[in-house]
Amino acid sequence: AVAVGTVPANALYFAGYEASKASLPAGIVPPGAATHAAAGLAAQALAGVAFTPMDVVKERMQTQQLALESGAAGATRYAHAGEALSSLLAREGVAGGLFKGYGATLAVWGPWTMLYFVGYEAAKEGAAKRL
Repeated sequence: AVAVGTVPANALYFAGYEASKASLPAGIVPPGAATHAAAGLAAQALAGVAFTPMDVVKERMQTQQLALESGAAGATRYAHAGEALSSLLAREGVAGGLFKGYGATLAVWGPWTMLYFVGYEAAKEGAAKRL
């Protein structure tokens, strides 16, 4: 699940950042750190559309043995990520299954991403001044 989802998720992340940074109106979001923070949050929200389903499938596969051993209701053994994905969709649907935890993921990673891009842009500007 991770091998398949990482490339598209990171492409959405960085492309989303650049597109958001370029499209934020200067009158609404002042240039500088506020623009980078807002664009970083938008990038995380977009990338979460790919990261969250990937994480849900990965976590189901990681915890399947524990669920089986504990006798949890509905516990299933998956042979591969595709089987876990199809089972998840059949039992819980897209919103209740694949995107379960999207809000929590954004709440955790959103602030970090905002700070990351503010720091990244500051470092980039500082390096450019030294050249």
